[in-house]
Amino acid sequence: MTLRSHPALAATLLLPASLTFAASLSVSEPVIRKDLPSASANMLMGERLYVVGDDASFLFVLDNNFEMIDKTPISPLQPAADGRVPGDIKEDMEAMDAMEVHGEAALVILGSGTKPRFREKGIVLALDNSFKVERDLAPLYQQLHQATGFKASETLNIEGLASDAEYVYIFNRGSRSPNAIFRLNKANFIQYMLGQTDSIEHINAQIVRLPKNNVMESTFSGAVYSPAMKKLFFTASMEGDKNEILGSFVGWLTPEQMDFKSPLDLSSQPLAVMLNGKNLINKIESITLSREDENQVEGALAADNDDGTSQFMRFTLSLD
Repeated sequence: MTLRSHPALAATLLLPASLTFAASLSVSEPVIRKDLPSASANMLMGERLYVVGDDASFLFVLDNNFEMIDKTPISPLQPAADGRVPGDIKEDMEAMDAMEVHGEAALVILGSGTKPRFREKGIVLALDNSFKVERDLAPLYQQLHQATGFKASETLNIEGLASDAEYVYIFNRGSRSPNAIFRLNKANFIQYMLGQTDSIEHINAQIVRLPKNNVMESTFSGAVYSPAMKKLFFTASMEGDKNEILGSFVGWLTPEQMDFKSPLDLSSQPLAVMLNGKNLINKIESITLSREDENQVEGALAADNDDGTSQFMRFTLSLD
């Protein structure tokens, strides 16, 4: 099936009318959860969907129908009456992946790094709650900043975390600096997260260009790795000059595409998230997989629309 550029996006995206993709993306009707604020990262493990919110103090657990079945406090910060931690003190947990740590399945969660001290925290949490490690990410984030050659005025905004057998990939949202992907040795990264070392030996950085309109470029918001396809899948969202939400995208790349030399141009590749033929106006923050083979992946997308609620939807992405 071939997906062509959509008329509904013509006013938003500068894509040639003839541009085609040998791919298709479909999503379900969003499920809105008012009791889960600001979903920023989700990870499916078995029959459970683990979710963090950027201004929430809990790790939430949902079932296959996106119904709440449990929640575990992961922060000492107390939320306000609306369930949200105030923005000036929130830890802004934005990226999450599942990794094997101490021989156990664990979630690795990263703060955005957008505010020194408050948002430079990482967590390693065993799924069976047998251990929890909190880590200061300031030294690591300083290394990431240096690896890209960002200006002093450009700051990190970490939004995605994914890993394969050998490497960890950290995605920087291009809202305060360029969109970028960092590649770190996985074993070294886990050592850092456990406090066994205070630095990463080798960090590669790749600047990435994403779809843009007349005013703004879309920015990374989440990532996951597919062993079956051997691809990194990512989400990106676009906002206007007044921070209004314009829509979101799902894209992919192989680790081999990153040469860590010149900017990687993905400006015409990601697929717009659409429903019933129309651009879905929400801010997709995360992607996780439930099924994968050599040509197709299925999973869940999480959206934070900056109003204290969260949206979840199923998706199918086919690459022919």
